[in-house]
Amino acid sequence: MYCLKTIVAEALLSAATEIPPFGPGFSSETVAQADTMEIWGSSFTDSGEDFVEYRLLKNGHVIQMQRFPGY
Repeated sequence: MYCLKTIVAEALLSAATEIPPFGPGFSSETVAQADTMEIWGSSFTDSGEDFVEYRLLKNGHVIQMQRFPGY
């Protein structure tokens, strides 16, 4: 698993509220509590199913997470 992208500042609200399959679909209320979104994904060498995981963080702590199968 590795971090594909980190999103902060002005781009955070639009990226975090984008509805699946193009984003995680977090509510704007939840995103307002966050300062960062990290997008994590599985790699070809990981065992198990492939996934993409969106993590909303505040001061480095995960406040909400969404995981979707596939890439």
